[in-house]
Amino acid sequence: MNGAPAPLSVGALNEYQAAYGEQYPREEFDAVIFALDDEFRERWAVKNKPEEK
Repeated sequence: MNGAPAPLSVGALNEYQAAYGEQYPREEFDAVIFALDDEFRERWAVKNKPEEK
């Protein structure tokens, strides 16, 4: 059994922006990153769906 990846946190985004600076408005940055994270986790779930017997 694989553990599912956890969603990104606002704290992780804060740390990223503290390290690399803000290049985009925060609302847009958050929306894009969280959408990409959701898409990744959805694809991961499909790929790692347990086989039905």
